[in-house]
Amino acid sequence: MPLPRPSPTPTPSPSPFVSLTEAASAPAALSAPSVATTLSEQVARANADLITSASAGAVDQATKFEKAARQVAAAPVSASADLSAAIESLAQAKRSYQNVEAAVFYVDPESTGELAAQPDPLGAGAEESTADAFAEVNRRVEKLARLTNGEMDEAKLREVLTTLPELAGWSERLRADMQAIAEAWTPGAAENFRERYFLASPDAAMARIFQGLLAQSGDVLPRRWLQGEIAADEVTGRTDALRNLYLGISEKHPGGKGLHDLVFAAAPAQAMAAHGAITQAAALADALALAPTNEETRRQLLVALENVTRQLELSAAALGIRIIDVVE
Repeated sequence: MPLPRPSPTPTPSPSPFVSLTEAASAPAALSAPSVATTLSEQVARANADLITSASAGAVDQATKFEKAARQVAAAPVSASADLSAAIESLAQAKRSYQNVEAAVFYVDPESTGELAAQPDPLGAGAEESTADAFAEVNRRVEKLARLTNGEMDEAKLREVLTTLPELAGWSERLRADMQAIAEAWTPGAAENFRERYFLASPDAAMARIFQGLLAQSGDVLPRRWLQGEIAADEVTGRTDALRNLYLGISEKHPGGKGLHDLVFAAAPAQAMAAHGAITQAAALADALALAPTNEETRRQLLVALENVTRQLELSAAALGIRIIDVVE
């Protein structure tokens, strides 16, 4: 079944589509079940495990932050130190989510069942950028930091006491959003996205992974996070996630298989070209994080992401997965 590639949006749009071609048109090296099927299953399982682990980590860290936010809202003076300590949990929750975000684009946007099984509570696939739970929490954390800097007066105190319950409420929303994503990837849940859709067909899962990575490199990063003021952690987190998901490994899962292994089996030079493009983009993202206002580094990163998108498309073609341009 064809898998439309969003641009990124959970509704049909005039953007390239990803689909699996007939087995006969795939490279000969991938035609033998003993090679293709086994390796595809390994890649699909490794990718699912990465998403599962990251989403569970996001829930864990968001829960820790929510607990601290609730405590400080209830006891602003005695629990204030707990909130400061929990800021790291918030950062870790965001990092974990960034490793999950590509999965939002694994769906067929024409399938209501898949859209329901794989939620997008932070609006990664929305046409327009919207304030999500992370943004709302960060806004209030930054506001509290400003209010508590320097001498406290009555007006500042009133604002603090108003902001703390808002922070607690948004921290609850953030934890719930992370929980919704994690439930889609809980192992063994027969009706969730991981089991019912993603792992049900390893070959289709390869197209889904390409679809997710292409959405990130071709749209989410250049359109949302590299326009206007740069939020360095938003860029580096997503370029690192591109590398993790392409290779099928992370610090917690160093021994997995990824698209790189599958492409290398069919076209070694193309696999290395894709790997090199992603590595270059990640390095430029790190450089931009050191100097977020450097326009030349931003320009180079945008060019590098264009190359990542092109190399991923060529890698998909090497596996018999075709990109279909759809015109209105």
